[in-house]
Amino acid sequence: MTVSVALATYNGERFLKYQLDSLLENTRQPDEVVIIDDCSTDGTVNFVKNYISEHNLDWRLVVAEVNKGYRRNFYNCLKLCTGDVIFLCDQDDVWYKEKIEKLVAVFENDDSVMSVNSSFDMIDSNGDMLVPFGTGKKNTSNHGLIRDGITDEELKPIGLEQILQYNISPGCTSAFRREVVEQYIKTSECIMPHDWELNIIAASKGGLRFYNKPLIGYRQHGNNTIGLAIEDSFGPLKMRGSEDVRLSVLKMQSAQRDINKKYCDKKSKKQVKFLKYLDRFCENREKILYAKRLLPCFKNFFCYMHLRSVATIHFRGLIGDIIFVLKGKFSK
Repeated sequence: MTVSVALATYNGERFLKYQLDSLLENTRQPDEVVIIDDCSTDGTVNFVKNYISEHNLDWRLVVAEVNKGYRRNFYNCLKLCTGDVIFLCDQDDVWYKEKIEKLVAVFENDDSVMSVNSSFDMIDSNGDMLVPFGTGKKNTSNHGLIRDGITDEELKPIGLEQILQYNISPGCTSAFRREVVEQYIKTSECIMPHDWELNIIAASKGGLRFYNKPLIGYRQHGNNTIGLAIEDSFGPLKMRGSEDVRLSVLKMQSAQRDINKKYCDKKSKKQVKFLKYLDRFCENREKILYAKRLLPCFKNFFCYMHLRSVATIHFRGLIGDIIFVLKGKFSK
C-alpha cells in the first residue's frame, strides 16, 4: 500500500520546518510528498526548495501562478497524488512519529475503511501543550468536536447522518483511500472545506472512521486558515457581519444543502426531515439577503429548532439576519 502526503502551503515559513522534520521522523515514510504553494509572499518557496535539496528528497514542489485559496490549493494538490492512501497535511503542525504507521494499519486491516481521522493534541506557537479545547462539554470526544463519548484508542465508525451535519476533526488529522479522493476530484466545486467533503464521501460508502488517539500536535497561533473549533470556522455569520460576508456564509450553507441532497439516505425519515428544514433555511436566507425581507428571518427560528447541530448555522446568525434587514430598511 503506497502513501502520499498532500501538503498545501501559503506564507508558512515560520513553522514549516517543524512539520517537514516530523514527516522525516515518521516510522513509516510516505512514498510521495506533493507540495503546492499558493503564491506565498514570504520565504516559503525558497525554504522548501532548500529543504528538499539539503535532505536529498524526492518530493514534488509546485508553485501556483495565481493564488486560489486553501480549498482549491488542496484540491489541486490531491489531483497530483498517486498513493493508495492520501494524507492531508497542514504547514504548521507537528506529526507524531507513529502517525502514518498507525493510520495505514487501519486501512490495511479493513478494506471497508475509506477514511480515518485521528484525535490531536493542541500546541501553541512555541510547541508547548495547550489545555484541551471543549473539556467542559459532556459526552463528547475529540475536544468537543464529536458529540459522542468515545473511549481512548477506540476506532469508531461515524455515520453519514452525523457527518452531513458537522465535521468530526481537522483535515490535518485525516487520511483517505484513493477512491474517495478520486470521487472528490470529479465532483467537488471547492465550496465546502475539502476535508469535510471527503469525509462525507467516505461515510456515503460506509467507511468513515474516527481513531481516538492523538497523532499530531495541532498548532494554534492566531493565523490558522481555519483554526481549532470547526463550528467557529463559520464565525463570520455574526450579528454585525457585512453583506458580503453573509452572502459568503449562505454560499457555504447552500453547498452543505446540495451535498445533503446528493448523499442523503432517502430511506431514513430523520435524514429526509433534516434535509427538508435545511432546504427551507437556505431558501429563507436567500430572501433575507437578496430581497431584504423580514418574515423569513422569523421562519428560520423554527427551522433552527431542527438544525441546531449543523456546523454552518448559529443562533447569533439568526439574530444578525434580523439586524441586517432592519438596518437596510432604516438606512433608506
